[in-house]
Parts: sequence; C-alpha cells; structure tokens
Amino acid sequence: MGDTVISLPCLHKVSSSFPGYRKILLTNNPVSSKAIPTDDLLMPAGIIDEIINYNVGLRSIPDLAKLRKKIVLTGADTVIYLKSSKGFFPYLREYIFFHLSGIKNIIGGGFINSLLDNKSNPRTGFIEFEAERLARSIKNLGDIDLQSEDAWSLFLTEDELRFADAKLASLGTDKFIAINIGGKNPNKDWGQGNWKLLISEISGSYPDFGFVVVGSSDEWLRARDLLLESTTKSINLCGVLKPRQTAAILSKSSFFIGHDSGPLHLAASVQARCIGIFGNLNKPNKWHPYGNKHIVFHSMDGIDSINVSEVLNGVTKMVNSL
Repeated sequence: MGDTVISLPCLHKVSSSFPGYRKILLTNNPVSSKAIPTDDLLMPAGIIDEIINYNVGLRSIPDLAKLRKKIVLTGADTVIYLKSSKGFFPYLREYIFFHLSGIKNIIGGGFINSLLDNKSNPRTGFIEFEAERLARSIKNLGDIDLQSEDAWSLFLTEDELRFADAKLASLGTDKFIAINIGGKNPNKDWGQGNWKLLISEISGSYPDFGFVVVGSSDEWLRARDLLLESTTKSINLCGVLKPRQTAAILSKSSFFIGHDSGPLHLAASVQARCIGIFGNLNKPNKWHPYGNKHIVFHSMDGIDSINVSEVLNGVTKMVNSL
C-alpha cells in the first residue's frame, strides 16, 4: 500500500499527460497476507484501467514469456517506470525485457544513477523523499506539485465517506485518533508495551478523544488488547475494512499514529496529520509521510530506543495544533 500511495502524484501526472489512453498497471502480486491488491485502491477511482500481475523474483523463462505475451497483447508502446530504486543492473534487465515486449518508449528510471537513487543531504544525512525521486524521474512529463492535495487524491466517493460516518457513529464524537500498530515487517514494530502505555497516557490526558484502530485481520486481537488500556470510547476495525474504506475512515480522524507502514501513507494521502514511528531500517526522510504537517520519530539506534514520552509530546503538539 505504501509504495502505491507514494506513487499517486505520478499516476495523476500520467493521466493528465495521456488523456484518453488506457492505463495498465504492471505490478507484482502481494507478497504478504497483510499487503493489499493494488487494484482495490486505484481502479475504483479510475486511476488505472487494468492490471497485470507477476510474481516477485520472476526468473522462469516460460513464465517470462507468458508475461511478455500479456504485455504485447495490450498494444502498449510506452512504459512509465515507477519502481522503487533497485539500482542500475535491475533496471537494465527490465529495460531489455520491455523492449523485447514491443515497448519503444520508457519514461522514468534510466541509466543515470541520480534518477534511480534518492539524493542524499551530506549535512543532515537525510535522504530525498521517495515521492520526490519518483516525480523527478518522470520530469519529462512536466513538474508535479507534491504540495497539492489534488496530487494525492484517491477520489473518495460520497458513498465511501457516508460508510465511514456510519462506522464511526458509535464513537459519539468527531474527535478521534486513528492508529495502526501493524505492518509486514516485525522490525518496524514499536512493541505492544509501548503502545499500551501510550494509549493509557493519551486517554488520561485527552478524554475527549476516542480511538479507532485500523489494520489487517491478524491484528484484531492485538488491537482489542491494546484498547483495554483506553478509558475513552474506541472502535477496533482491524480486518473489517477495504482499502478505500480505510482511507475514508482516516480522512475523518483528528490525526493518525502509526508505524512505518502502508496505513501511515494512506492517512497522509487523505490529508490526515500523522505521527510516524520509524526505526533504523531506512535512513531518515525517504519513506516519511510527505508534507510539513506531520511529526516523525526516527531513530537509527532502532525503534526500541524511541520512548513513550517522546511520542506523547508529539501527541500534545498535534492536539494543540487542531
């Protein structure tokens, strides 16, 4: 989900640059039960028209031939390359494959390392936002205003927003904090003990705010256990929402708190203010939610080194800014 949301500004740019064209997304099958099918998020909005899936690490000659045939049958002659940076040689391999599949024009990526890799600030050590790198890589289509809300739009429908209102009705308040405690990678997990203490402190300090936890079905029990620490009204929606329904719920939140995971970027895309909790798997900035209204705690000493009092101070800043 995170990679998909990060690419939204570029996908909108593709639509405006090729009006009337059929947009076919070539992407890998989900690699985890926690991962969502990309078409569930994008196709209802008309951001893409079709999807072709392949398995991660595809190397079998017969399977590659089948994928090539699917691409050839689309009649496409242009590829917009929006993959996460993997370096020169993976790009070269895919460049050759696309040309063998009848693709004459590849926009994005390239043989220049500065387009494949995120720029680094030598003074701060921070890495360029991935959304900025992607926008820079397809600059031939024109500039992309990443600060624009329209650039991140999922075109949520009135029905989807009404669905969110109905799900939230039992809270009895418009003021709530959305939370996601999961993610595909356990090394990005802040830990149940930290989350419990945080929820307990927030509910004691800010009794006017409810809690709504979103996530996958295998996080439902953990979310239920977490919400026992709350003295305010709360709803556990883990495993009961589709991706766009989750986005609609997040759009109604006062703000969002979560790990480095897809729901964090989904919340940012619907203009929710976010508190992100990041460990040492990536250098600061690259995968942070884009924009200046978010608060990010990122420790290169590991996510366990981020203490509850730090995040609680972030919550206080968020509450005071509302």
